[in-house]
Amino acid sequence: MVQSMLDERISTMPSEPFTEELPLPKAWKQSIKSAVICTLSLAFKTITLALGHSSDSDHVPVRMAAQLKRLKMENAQLKEIMEIKDARMIRVDPKRRPYYSPTERMRILELKSITGMFKKQPTSLQVRQFLGRVVQLAGKTPKHLVCDQGPQFTDNDFKQWCKHKFGRRPRYGAVGKHGSIAVIERFIRTLKDDHLRKILIPYRMDSMRSEMAMFINWYNAFRPHETLDGATPIERYENSTPAIEASRYEPRRKWPRKSRCAKPVVPVEGRRGVKLELVISFMDENRKLPVIELRHVA
Repeated sequence: MVQSMLDERISTMPSEPFTEELPLPKAWKQSIKSAVICTLSLAFKTITLALGHSSDSDHVPVRMAAQLKRLKMENAQLKEIMEIKDARMIRVDPKRRPYYSPTERMRILELKSITGMFKKQPTSLQVRQFLGRVVQLAGKTPKHLVCDQGPQFTDNDFKQWCKHKFGRRPRYGAVGKHGSIAVIERFIRTLKDDHLRKILIPYRMDSMRSEMAMFINWYNAFRPHETLDGATPIERYENSTPAIEASRYEPRRKWPRKSRCAKPVVPVEGRRGVKLELVISFMDENRKLPVIELRHVA
């Protein structure tokens, strides 16, 4: 009973920041808003009482489960508070945001050191070993190798290794120039914004590898890329027809069949006026990697 109540409470907490795109209904009166707040307060009090009763139980599994649920609730509440704060700060121009004090900056550095954000960069040897494994698995060598100007890439041993392995020296992005290595920069941004900043980073290496493998699978198979004209990397790699270039459904019954549509221009499949269903599923249990499908409803 307690577990189901707590699961329902946690599952109803918003997972995305509050934004202006989801305003409260304008017709809501102050009394309705107060009623909603009071209802949530009473529900939370009921859950807290049940949780407190279970925490004092003589049955060890019940007591441990209650403590685990309490920690999950606190974590969800802290996450919700941070998302609300972040949503407000995002609307402030970066040049007008307040500066951190020296003490606050020190606390940020301490937090980064604890969470492992200052990991040592890989050496030139480690980079060469990694690239060698990638080439061996792919069975192909890259046409070009574009790097930033980190010391592991500008190392003479790395340059000579590229010349011997690939028959060409690496290329380098311009220092301090945004977009000089745009494709990989965009990938790293997507990795951070769409996944890593929305989950709790695992402590175990095998768990982190599983998270990365799941993201890479989603990125390659289900995420259209503007650089690839709306295709996914898998579609381009396998030289298959991208889903964006397939025949389209036309839900408007009287819409002229030969009328132009948004690019790319593709023909209408079957009869017009079909009913469609938008299906959204997720690859991960955190519901951060969506898989969107448009299905024909019979």
